Amino acid sequence: MKHNDDRINGTDFLLDQFTSGIDLLQNGYNFVFLDGDISLTIYRDPFKDMLPISDVLWDIQFQMDNAGHGLNIGWFLARACNATEELFRRSYAQWLDTSAWDQAIMNDVAHEMEGNQTLRIHRLDLARFRNFMLEDWERDIFGSEETVQTFIQESAIIHYTCVERDLKSYFGANLGGFSDLDGYYSNPASLLGVANIAGTSEAIFQQVAFALQISNSTGRTFIWPNSVSIVQMRPVDANAIQYIYHNQLPGVRVVSHASARTAGLKVVEGRYLQNQQHIVKGSVRSTRKIEVGMFLQQDDQSSAARLEGVIRDTPSHITPILDFSSVQPQGRSWLRPQDFNIQISYDLNAEGYADHLHDTSILFEGMLQKSGMSKYSESMMLELRRCKNVEWDMGCLKVCEWDK
Repeated sequence: MKHNDDRINGTDFLLDQFTSGIDLLQNGYNFVFLDGDISLTIYRDPFKDMLPISDVLWDIQFQMDNAGHGLNIGWFLARACNATEELFRRSYAQWLDTSAWDQAIMNDVAHEMEGNQTLRIHRLDLARFRNFMLEDWERDIFGSEETVQTFIQESAIIHYTCVERDLKSYFGANLGGFSDLDGYYSNPASLLGVANIAGTSEAIFQQVAFALQISNSTGRTFIWPNSVSIVQMRPVDANAIQYIYHNQLPGVRVVSHASARTAGLKVVEGRYLQNQQHIVKGSVRSTRKIEVGMFLQQDDQSSAARLEGVIRDTPSHITPILDFSSVQPQGRSWLRPQDFNIQISYDLNAEGYADHLHDTSILFEGMLQKSGMSKYSESMMLELRRCKNVEWDMGCLKVCEWDK
């Protein structure tokens, strides 16, 4: 197993990577190599989705880097033979000479050898050996349990390429890659979850902070919001903003999960309850929906205290789910009837929407102030961070950067 990003980890590891491979092959050992950011699912045996050792028509089997012929060296099975030993020796020599990226080097050498018919490469099916950077995961793998279950069940491994380091472990856990180590699923702590969080990034940040403060104050572990409904405000230029509505943006794209962990808060992945049912067979955890809006109707400062009391009175084996669907200022919603669209993500370009959003945001802030929600969440909001890229349609390695 190797580190998530060799280019960050320095030359010592790459030296070991090449020399260890040469030593294993030279001594007659077939071996599997996998990156540290690869997760094995519980549904498929990866070896059954690879050609067996008894099949003598291959020398090395690689995960693919894309839909073409690119090789991803994060997962491969190497047969101990002269061809694979030559692949490693030539790649090692080229790396010593150039200090270039190991994957690019091995691709160059492997393609040359394959072209000369001195190396037989078997490319593994991308539908089984997933390369996460190729998935439209923001649209497909959050918010729909049916979709995510199909994704996981069809996968032998999931390689979390192009996910920044702070989130690799979270993604692995959220998509069912963690085991029941130390009773993580079979002996869980008392939990608290959330549902139907919506609004601007600031409004979502405030709601998550409020829920986290409730869970922290009542001694419960917080289930991270798996997805949220957000109105993104993307700057077009100095004078214009583009409004984008996304009805199931991953929660980790809005509030930094890493900042919660750094602050020492007790949190688990958004799909914890679903993972628990699959990993601990027969486990069924009862949940209790609590309408947060019911506690924000009165103009006083006791909303949080009343809600805390309800949570404390809930037995520890039952998971309260704080439902924010009715947390709306004076009957207003973030979207007007003419703004709705059946697409997951779309532009909000109807006339007058900017003014509507501005007015709604002001009313929402006023509601939080009157109910005491803002004051209650004040200290938690200092611990958490919003993701710097929350307003943008971000790609590789910039999903949730935050100021530490």
